[in-house]
Amino acid sequence: MRTEESPRRDDPITEEYAVDLLRRMLEIPSPSYEEGALAAFLVDRMRELGFSAYVDEAGNAIGEIVHGDGPTVMLLGHMDTVPGEVPVRMEGGRLYGRGSSDAKGPLAAMICAAARVTDLPGRVVVVGAVEEETALSRGAMKIRESLPAPDTLIIGEPSGWSTVVLGYKGKLDLRYEVECEPMHPTRPVPKAAELAGRCWATLLDLLGPDLGHDSFDRPGADLISFSGDLLRADAEFSIRTPPGFDAEEFVERLQTRTPHGRLTVINSVAAHRVGRTDPVVRALSAGIRAHGVRPGAKLKTATADLNILAEKWHVPMATYGPGDSELDHSAHESTEVADYLRAISVLTTALYRLADGPAGDREPARPVPPSRPADEDGARRTASGAATTDRNEQAGGNEQAGGAAAADGDRQADGGGHTDGTPSAGGAARTDGPRGLAELEDRAARIRERIIEMCTGRSGGHLGGSMSLVEILVTLYSRVLRIDPDDPEAPDRDVMILSKGHGAIGLYATLGEYGFFPAERLGDYGKAGSPFMAHPNTSLPGVEVPSGALGHGLPLAIGFTLAAKLDGADRRTVVLMGDGELQEGSVWEGAMAASSLGLDRLTAVIDRNRLQITGGTEDVVGLEPLADRWRSFGWTAREVDGHDLGALLEALTAPPEPGRPTVVIARTVKGRGLPYIEGDVRSHFVKFSDRQQRRALTTLQKTTRKEEKNDE
Repeated sequence: MRTEESPRRDDPITEEYAVDLLRRMLEIPSPSYEEGALAAFLVDRMRELGFSAYVDEAGNAIGEIVHGDGPTVMLLGHMDTVPGEVPVRMEGGRLYGRGSSDAKGPLAAMICAAARVTDLPGRVVVVGAVEEETALSRGAMKIRESLPAPDTLIIGEPSGWSTVVLGYKGKLDLRYEVECEPMHPTRPVPKAAELAGRCWATLLDLLGPDLGHDSFDRPGADLISFSGDLLRADAEFSIRTPPGFDAEEFVERLQTRTPHGRLTVINSVAAHRVGRTDPVVRALSAGIRAHGVRPGAKLKTATADLNILAEKWHVPMATYGPGDSELDHSAHESTEVADYLRAISVLTTALYRLADGPAGDREPARPVPPSRPADEDGARRTASGAATTDRNEQAGGNEQAGGAAAADGDRQADGGGHTDGTPSAGGAARTDGPRGLAELEDRAARIRERIIEMCTGRSGGHLGGSMSLVEILVTLYSRVLRIDPDDPEAPDRDVMILSKGHGAIGLYATLGEYGFFPAERLGDYGKAGSPFMAHPNTSLPGVEVPSGALGHGLPLAIGFTLAAKLDGADRRTVVLMGDGELQEGSVWEGAMAASSLGLDRLTAVIDRNRLQITGGTEDVVGLEPLADRWRSFGWTAREVDGHDLGALLEALTAPPEPGRPTVVIARTVKGRGLPYIEGDVRSHFVKFSDRQQRRALTTLQKTTRKEEKNDE
């Protein structure tokens, strides 16, 4: 492995060259539609570096280096900037200039990295695209129509050198035009300007109350322009759309609701998101880790050329580049030179990885700047395993953290993952020993606090049955389930079904804790239009099926497990059931079917808190001897203390008996953590006042400290 800090003797890209290239690019103004001079400069530079380079009909600067018959990797950044001058200067280790962050810095880093990989077995194409900052992205459109799809694609945008962007929201741009017959202003009929205003109001109504540019999973709308009078009016709207948004259906519904005018689609592009297991994400992450920093990830609520290309090119792709997006388009736009050089190194390593070259002897790729305090800051930002969250996100800007720990081979080294070494949600610490269990206990305490918070106020919530689930859920998501929070629908994921749907707030709090969505969103629970409903809602990442009608979870889990068996996959299915629902006949029909089908990758976990809404389970319909009943149906039955993390871990990670499904009967206490309501059927549904919430949180803290002291 080559580890020297100086560049290779034959390396054309020294640190001085790389910085000079970016500086010269910044000195050439290139606002949208005026990129010609910069394109000519880049073509000349790429030819000097050994590229075959040209400017295409759209004005894109394209360079290509062919090393052999291996894979094609494309690096695409954009040359255009927003208008406005930022004097080019070096100051305090930062290079200032319009486009230094968005996105000449990323494009320059791509050119340098491509020029450095002289011995990989494939082909590298670098594109400087035009008009990315405009509505139609004409440069990217031309590329996708005129060039063949590469094997892998990296889009150049400012992500920060130690972070990879996993996705962008889509965009729907609309124009509404309306004309009315001449009339007296006092005539009691809608006028043109009023109708255009109503169209905007209708648009907001159709999108729902939960709008915002601060979330990747919700649409955000802007009124771009509005002009009109009594006779004529027109307005333009722009909607940032989340994954799964049906633009065609939305336009049809809006036109139906606003029949007086003409609605025109100016531009429409879908959202795109990848998981951390995407080959491009993994390659970039390897380059970041070569510098001793744990890679971060984020989602952006803006739209980029990635969306345009992803609509036609179904290849591995991600977005990466140096720069702080908070400085984009600002009067202080600049990039940290050390970070720019690190990004060149990261991209170089990624290119070798993507081209199947001998990456192992090329880490870290050069140039590598000397260590700086910024390195330590970057390590602190990502040490927890969570995706980095920049200042824009905290201030309600245009980026959102992407999830929890990395879903690659580093997880096991970091202490997280399934017992066989495969990744689990959250990348939690290993639980063998007091230190590992202490971390899980901390997670359980935080989850209970959030359950209490969600039960406060007008909506209330199912407290008791959620509190009894907590240790079960923490064990599953820390060390059992193979589910990537950044890619919760991956085909090879494990499946977790919450059959007792009234435990939804316990599941929501757990998913927030493990990074399936920002935990702050739990504050939306119970609000009108919120996806955080009283029972599981599949619009939330990590929720597999809606539930609430008891007795349905096990049959669904059997379907998932049987499908995996027929596919020859090793996916595991876990279904979490309440003991009251065992009185449903469908449970025992399913139990009989699962054993006869030999579904040994199926595990049922029973929250045995011995209470249901009408009283004690044994007083309603007796279940005991419960373990023997399951065994009589051909299941392996294990009984444990459902609040003992160590016992749960042992039961849930023990190998199954071949051909036999497993049931874990977890003896729990309803309302666990609040002694004054523990074991009380009245804890089933609770509406805390603010005063009661304070009491509950204080009691929970005391209970947790007491348990910790007893453990000692």
